Amino acid sequence: MDAVRAISLEDGLKRVVNNKKIFQTLLKKFSGRELVDKISAAIASNEPEEAMKACHALKGVAANLAMNPLAETLGKMEEQLKNGTSTLLPELEERLTAVEQEIEEFLQT
Repeated sequence: MDAVRAISLEDGLKRVVNNKKIFQTLLKKFSGRELVDKISAAIASNEPEEAMKACHALKGVAANLAMNPLAETLGKMEEQLKNGTSTLLPELEERLTAVEQEIEEFLQT
């Protein structure tokens, strides 16, 4: 069941030695929305290099926090941006929204 979730809580917790409090703190500090907005603006302004930089940064954070579907989409997007543009903004928004919802759920536990 965890494999279809936006955040692999089991993997994320393992990375912080099962310290739920630390993982909650990291999730609270997650600022994916700012970077997705930056990616979107860079694509709209035809600045693929800037979009790639923001994509790469967010992909690293997402991977470290076990946000696997988000990190995967960002990896695909980064590849598309090497060719100048990307068609994955709607998917990226969907993945980010799912992550934000799961963060809210996890923080309430």
